[in-house]
Amino acid sequence: MLQKVNIITQAFVNGLIDILKDKLHGVYIYGAAAFPDDVPTGDIDFHVILKSELTDNERSELEEFHNSLASKFHPLGGELDGYYILLADALRKIPPQSQLWKRATDKSWALHREHILAGRCIVLHGPAPEEIYQPASWPEIETALYEELDFIEKHLDKYPAYCILNMCRLIYSFETKDVVLSKAQASDWAYNNLSQWKRHIELARKSYAHQSTAEDNQFLLTEVEKFLDFTRESIEQTCQKEKNNINMEYRPAYEKEYDTIYMMGYDTWSEGKSVEEYLSICRTSKKYKSGRWFILSEDSILKASLLIHSFNDWGTRVIRGIGSVATQPEFRQKGYGHKIVKESITDLTRRENTSIIFLYSDISPDFYMKHSFVTLPEAYQTARNSVLMALMLPRYDEAIIEEYRDQIPKYF
Repeated sequence: MLQKVNIITQAFVNGLIDILKDKLHGVYIYGAAAFPDDVPTGDIDFHVILKSELTDNERSELEEFHNSLASKFHPLGGELDGYYILLADALRKIPPQSQLWKRATDKSWALHREHILAGRCIVLHGPAPEEIYQPASWPEIETALYEELDFIEKHLDKYPAYCILNMCRLIYSFETKDVVLSKAQASDWAYNNLSQWKRHIELARKSYAHQSTAEDNQFLLTEVEKFLDFTRESIEQTCQKEKNNINMEYRPAYEKEYDTIYMMGYDTWSEGKSVEEYLSICRTSKKYKSGRWFILSEDSILKASLLIHSFNDWGTRVIRGIGSVATQPEFRQKGYGHKIVKESITDLTRRENTSIIFLYSDISPDFYMKHSFVTLPEAYQTARNSVLMALMLPRYDEAIIEEYRDQIPKYF
């Protein structure tokens, strides 16, 4: 499937260049095609960024071009689904109207921007996405999520499996404030956290992959409205919880909390040592003493922790590092890891005016890509089992990395 997508998208961008010439500014694929774990079975989502408005002749040519792709690459060639957007509009936060196909508005504009800026896109033509798209605020994202919910409610009977998988993503996004994940990732989370709906989620995944039976599909059609009711109730409870101002706090850790923090990583980092041996090593660790521990608590209960490292400035640029990110075992898969990373980034950039944040990822880099971290090229990778990543503001600039490569922090 991915090979077909590559062939179609290459034909797509080649045709756009022929038709639009210098008017074409950028072409970006997002959605399922940009998630390796979520092989697209439906459409291919895109943004085409234009330097100026389309002429009537160009609109006709583009419509004919899409028809030819649909014919030549049936059926997926007919599922190129996206927006032709003026550059001036793309630079703004207001949902833009397409220059083609009845001037449709991209009501999920905030969500699409977040996916693209997190690296969940394929750049077929044009500049880096950071030069066009602006990060979305939570109110923008929340509005777009409710638009998604309205769309789902109108299409329950037609696409029950798709709707259930998307509702899994909505529940996750409202609960964790993280919108950059695929339907596959969202359904994995929901399967592990919404135990009463396991059968619905499993059958929805089968149906979406075209592996379901008629009986499975009938079950989904009968049950999808119940899942919608549950989704609305879950979102309402999450929002009410926030309105009640449940005590969520990001702050420096107290020394008396250090042992609790160390034990968050015991199951991963103890290497078979007893609790006493492990704690003794942590208490005398030079790495731990070289940084500042921060915690995320909710209702005065410690949920997650991380270590902030300070490094020598690069000229006027403030350099920091994030490490030892851990969550209490009983609170994992609930978004606390993402929350503490997000809070640390906000704190470092606003309070300390940090320009570059480094980290060495011992897990899949995808986790940190959701927070706009970029994996550095192989030439800078020196750690044996970890991936060096960086978050640079206002945007990633390898020239700066190269200029100061001798000062890049070693594994921490």
